[in-house]
Amino acid sequence: MTVWYGLFAPAGADPAIVARIYHDLAVTLRDPAMRARLAQVHLVSVVGSTPPELAVFLGQEIERYSAIVKGCEYQSGIKPAACSGRGRARATGAVSQHFP
Repeated sequence: MTVWYGLFAPAGADPAIVARIYHDLAVTLRDPAMRARLAQVHLVSVVGSTPPELAVFLGQEIERYSAIVKGCEYQSGIKPAACSGRGRARATGAVSQHFP
């Protein structure tokens, strides 16, 4: 199972601000003390990604879970609210956690 966390800014956010957030996140995730603290709370496989990498990953996750939701809709007859979230936020970076 994979659990991931992403940081997002409003769509149209200043690219310089997005770059600063990403930079600060990347620096923080490389800090040995932070990595030790994350390990204490079982976030041992921390992977930072760039904003474009997060955007690609998020698109893949939307496709992946859309198929699951559509399958549930078919089986249950219940239609989920139509909201993909695309275009409403700008990806700034991500942290993912992989569990064995």
